Formats: sequence, C-alpha cells, structure tokens
Amino acid sequence: ELGLGREQAVQFLHHYVESNPDLGGAWFIFEADAFDGKDAEYARGGKKAGAMRGSAADGRFVPYWNRFSRDLILEECTDYENGDASPYYSVPLSSGLAYVTAPTEYLIAGSPTTVVSYCAPIFQDGKPIGVAGIDMSMDATNALVASIRPLGLGYAFLDRKSTRLNSSHGKL
Repeated sequence: ELGLGREQAVQFLHHYVESNPDLGGAWFIFEADAFDGKDAEYARGGKKAGAMRGSAADGRFVPYWNRFSRDLILEECTDYENGDASPYYSVPLSSGLAYVTAPTEYLIAGSPTTVVSYCAPIFQDGKPIGVAGIDMSMDATNALVASIRPLGLGYAFLDRKSTRLNSSHGKL
C-alpha cells in the first residue's frame, strides 16, 4: 500500500536487519504477483530477470537479508512451497495469524544453520497475500526469552509443542 518498488522494499529489509544486530535475518514472501504484479518481468527470461536479488526463478518476490555468515547477504527465501513441510510460510498465510516455528535447520549462506522464525501474515484488503518474518539463532532466541520477566518476577519459555511464546503468567 506504500507503493514501494522491489528495490525500496529490499532496502527497507536491509536497514531493518542492519539496525537490529540480534536478528539473524528478515524476509518477505509474497504470493504470485501479489507484491507488484511484475513477477513475469523478474522471472527467468523476463526483461528484468537477474536485475536484482530477491526474486525467485518464477519471479515471485521473496527477498531474505541475513547475517548468519557474519556479513549481510541478500538471498532468496527457499522451501516455502512445501505446504506442511514449510510452516513458516504456510501456517501464517493460511491461518492469518502470527506463528513461531520450532527450531529448524536451513542451508543459509551455504552453511547449515538452526533458527527460530517469527512470522506474520501480510494483508491486503483483509486477505493474506504473503508473509513477513525474522529469523534468530538459537542463542539469540534463548537470550531473548531469558530476558522476559513478567511482572518482574516471572519467567518465560518457548513451548516447542505449541510454538507460541509462553510465560509463567500466561500467554505473551
């Protein structure tokens, strides 16, 4: 709705990750033609194919900035079309609700990396058209959860069964 092009959205993600050093990465995945209607132009064989990173081979807008290799790297999100095997995308898109993944290992910047993804649907006219998310390493996730002190004396934990953030004083 802001009218940002792909380049500006990629720059926004870069700035967001750069400004939040505890994040391992940040990403968007949009349904086909949902971002700007220009997937065909960015797809293999399209007039803008290869013009910038962040688009899948079919042209879908799927940018992923991450620092898991120490330097900020722009890549494309992967494994988002596998339905139940890719809950980081399928669950928030189909449910319209935020979702926290179980610790999952991905190949990121060429290395196997275990991350927790915090994911939220992106809506247009009340309909989910994509998902935005941030990834954190297990160390960063553990530090974040350990720092939560409900009412100054409680504690928080990540419940692996529900993949929702819980505290000793109820759901957060």
